[in-house]
Amino acid sequence: QPYLFANPNIFDLTLNAKILDNWKELARYWKPDSGFPPSIQLFYIKPLLFPLQSLLFWGMGLPLGLLSVTAVIWMISVCVHTFLYSFKSKRFIKPTVFFSAISHHSPLVLLLLLTVWIVGIFIYQGIAPAPSIRYFHPIYPFLCIIVAFFIHNVMSQKNHRILKLIAGSVLCASFI
Repeated sequence: QPYLFANPNIFDLTLNAKILDNWKELARYWKPDSGFPPSIQLFYIKPLLFPLQSLLFWGMGLPLGLLSVTAVIWMISVCVHTFLYSFKSKRFIKPTVFFSAISHHSPLVLLLLLTVWIVGIFIYQGIAPAPSIRYFHPIYPFLCIIVAFFIHNVMSQKNHRILKLIAGSVLCASFI
């Protein structure tokens, strides 16, 4: 941005006073005494609960939304469990063992990256002044990938008939 800095000297990182004034004015729009009409509807919302409610009820629908929340919680618990197991068994001491474990568990590493992306975007946009649902669209495909992995793992369990029944009925309800 050519007008971000006060002068064209590459070593002088002083910010432009006009830019700083504009940022202060934009910050005032999100305060209750501003009277700015688009921000009035967002003054008293809960920062992370409002986007979660929007995601569940309007964005993905209740069945797929509940499945996605469950899958993300499950994926976080799997990643924490795998990390703690690797730490207790001292696999992180030798780099060759660590990298062979990563290549052996490459789907887990990929799903860990997807989970970090989903949680990161959700928290970053969820605490923003205007958590509109359109800012959460980049996480929808990745939520569906994690839900598919979650359903695959639940269905491949041999002794959990109730989990299979619940996951199958919620999956069928999400297509209706």
